[in-house]
Amino acid sequence: MLARTAMMTALVPAAIVLVAGCVATYSPPRIQREVVETTVDAGKRDIYRVSLHVLRKSGFRFAFADQTEGRITTRPKTLKLTNRECDCGAAMGRTFSSDSRTTTDVSYFIIARDGGFSLRSIIEGQYVASDTSMVKRFHCVSRGVLEKQLVDDIKDGLDELEESSAGAEEL
Repeated sequence: MLARTAMMTALVPAAIVLVAGCVATYSPPRIQREVVETTVDAGKRDIYRVSLHVLRKSGFRFAFADQTEGRITTRPKTLKLTNRECDCGAAMGRTFSSDSRTTTDVSYFIIARDGGFSLRSIIEGQYVASDTSMVKRFHCVSRGVLEKQLVDDIKDGLDELEESSAGAEEL
């Protein structure tokens, strides 16, 4: 029994050093957040409506939406992102976004205006160790892949709206 107590007494400090070492070696993302500015041949009202439709179709819910201001803020949606899509930093030489134990929550902010819109993503990550004894939360930075896809989807939606409006005028 005495040997077991001595072994436990030795293991506890070792476990503390291991966990502290993991946290101490954290390297934050190396890239900076960016706002994507896009110009389109459409009015603020159409951009706003198409943006709402595209986001809703992608499974996002809304925290704030104001057509007069042209502002849309989504609630966070959990997505499994990779190093290709975001930088969540690294610990002990391994990137968090490449680790299967990392989840990411993505939110979008869109401001529609006549002739264009701006788009920004916020990505929050969470790493849960295998034994669930350690949970680390951190900010991630998008590499632009998500924004490019959303911009393309909104532009496609605006093109479809324009085509349907042109078809209606011909009748």
